[in-house]
Amino acid sequence: MEPQQSSNKMKMNLDFRLLSIILLIIIVGMLALWQPWNDSSSSSRRKITISGEATVKAEPDEFVFNPSYNRKTLTEITTLTQEIISKLKSLGVTDKQIKTNANSYDKPELISPTPVPDGSSTITFTITLSSKELSQKVQDYLVTTDPSGSITPYPSFSTQKRKQLEDDARSKAIADAKSRANKTAAGLDAKIGKVIEVKEGNLGGGVYPLYDIAEGRDGASSSKSLPIQPGENELSYSVEVVFELR
Repeated sequence: MEPQQSSNKMKMNLDFRLLSIILLIIIVGMLALWQPWNDSSSSSRRKITISGEATVKAEPDEFVFNPSYNRKTLTEITTLTQEIISKLKSLGVTDKQIKTNANSYDKPELISPTPVPDGSSTITFTITLSSKELSQKVQDYLVTTDPSGSITPYPSFSTQKRKQLEDDARSKAIADAKSRANKTAAGLDAKIGKVIEVKEGNLGGGVYPLYDIAEGRDGASSSKSLPIQPGENELSYSVEVVFELR
């Protein structure tokens, strides 16, 4: 009887030791994971906030025309619209590149011209092109149609190119912020740690039409088309990054 009791007692001791070892391993693992001795709360850790900036340059890849026409009757403006669209297509412009400001239809010849107070009718085209050469041909033609307002295209970035430029500018702005943070931390005899927060900044810059200087600007003759010279335009971006300071 006594040997059996002794065996049971030893077994209980072994079970208790095994359980203690398992609990100890769990506690050590939790401590290693949580690291309570390293208080990482935002209120106690040192931080540094740095702004980064970047500017990228690129040539616009879109040219937008906005010629308007006024005529006394609907018949006159309908005929003119058909003539303009026919000529634009013969130059290489597609249906999807021709719109009107009145609505979002792709075919202006299907749009009823907008009445104006004096009883005449008006129609405004929006012609968006991606080729500088084709844009020059279109401008040379439009100047012969006697439109209202300027026939010089407005150079702009396409959605795809603008996104690429934004991504490039953002990456460079973040790199600039990191470089500035390293220099600031070095001056404080410290080092930067991991990124705590990133705040998107402002996106700036635009595109403006540029003309050949030899042709002049606003004083150019309406019977002569100016050479299209879009030049290179800037797009700037700023970002604010919060780094841990060690």
